[in-house]
Amino acid sequence: MTAMPPSALGKKIINNGKVVKYHDPLLPLPDGFQYGRLKLGFKWITDGVNSKTIKVWEEIPDGWRAGRTSSEKTREIKRRQSAGENNPMYGTKGELSPAYQTILITDGTQQKRIKKTDDIPFGWYAGMSDVAKANHSANTAREKLVYFDEEQLKILKNIDLVYEDHIKSKLSLCQLDEKYGFYKNFFATEFRKRGLQHKTHTFGGSAQERDIGSFLKQNNIDYISNDRKLLSNGKAGGQLEIDILIPSAKLGIELNGLYWHEEQRKGKKLHITKHKKCKSLGYTLLQFWDIEILEKIDIVKSIIGHNLNLSKNKIYARKTKIVEVDSQTASDFLNNNHIQGEVSAPIRYGLTLNNNLIALMTFSKARFSNHEWEMIRFCSLLNTSIVGGANKLFQHFINTHNPNSVVTYADIRLFDGKVYEKLGFSHSHNTPPAYFYFIEEEYWLHNRMSFQKKLLSKKLERFDPNLTEYENMRNNGWYRVWDCGQSVWVWNKD
Repeated sequence: MTAMPPSALGKKIINNGKVVKYHDPLLPLPDGFQYGRLKLGFKWITDGVNSKTIKVWEEIPDGWRAGRTSSEKTREIKRRQSAGENNPMYGTKGELSPAYQTILITDGTQQKRIKKTDDIPFGWYAGMSDVAKANHSANTAREKLVYFDEEQLKILKNIDLVYEDHIKSKLSLCQLDEKYGFYKNFFATEFRKRGLQHKTHTFGGSAQERDIGSFLKQNNIDYISNDRKLLSNGKAGGQLEIDILIPSAKLGIELNGLYWHEEQRKGKKLHITKHKKCKSLGYTLLQFWDIEILEKIDIVKSIIGHNLNLSKNKIYARKTKIVEVDSQTASDFLNNNHIQGEVSAPIRYGLTLNNNLIALMTFSKARFSNHEWEMIRFCSLLNTSIVGGANKLFQHFINTHNPNSVVTYADIRLFDGKVYEKLGFSHSHNTPPAYFYFIEEEYWLHNRMSFQKKLLSKKLERFDPNLTEYENMRNNGWYRVWDCGQSVWVWNKD
């Protein structure tokens, strides 16, 4: 994400090609703006005859303007057409560009390029040397900046003053990000680049912890912050911390920052390990990503409230009416009430009360298994408990479609799947933890299916077919985080 101050919650990112800002989706778009983020790194400028690229934060020289000359655009189009592919690796006549005729090899210390047709010498292998990798990562991090407004640019030019503020005022890095209006973990990255050692100030925890803490206090829920006793093994350094612990409800809440929980820092099994340990002690552990709290705080609070029996509205399903729901209405309802948001499904049944949609259940043919059908989504209105609602919708589906089998999945980070057990589903198994990718400049989770190795040559700026998917992603500044897997539930016709 670019910047995420508290005032941006519930808003969407828009841009006009030069400026990016947050916008209330209920209001019309300003002239010249469109939804979405800007591409990062470099921008084209032209003086009407020549074109060149400059870094996005550099000012446009006098006599130049943003854009490219038509001749430049025409030459590029012709070059790609002559190559027969829309691919920059091909030259003006369709031949493979020289840069793509060689590969980089290393012996761990030195590195050099050889032709792809040549044999790799003994003791060498494809890739960059360790020193080059470190320098390359540092340079990439410095060059990939987001669009900033004038005030933020002034702050960047005086980063030492921000660091002084951090030391003297004892503001945490999260609090600095909020104070100066930058995205999550911005100053952690900037201080690290400049070799500035940040201090660990634990005054009330992160902004997310304070937000959830305020919600609990408003509902008179006592809790412990940063508990290290429940999951302690009694040995020095053997404690696993839980951000928020509510002993009276045997509930733990984790607010996991993507940057601080990426694989290089936390490994692949931390989250599932915590889940299992809590479960063995009779505790439920909810594990939210910080991006979910930033973007979907109302849904997060509703999930926590449900686990604490705080749902404000209680409705009996017998008072509701079953309706078929159109695609757009279903998408809007899921985006506003389901933590995972919308997903396409051809069969959509809802419950209404006084013509208002209060619950939704969607189905499609099974996507990942040999079962006949899959329940894709089920959710109710925020802070609302509908007694018998899930059963009423599922029975309507059975009566209408007469299925032989139905499969569904529950995200172990947040749900135990007990609602499916009440519908007659049986627990089949749990899938292993899965990973998601994110990049610091954008700070948004991407499904791993979008970054399979076979797709990377068209998606990444630098791609080496001799490296793994993860190695290629890391070389382009991407990180990955691991969840707790899914619990799989199956319903079979008697």
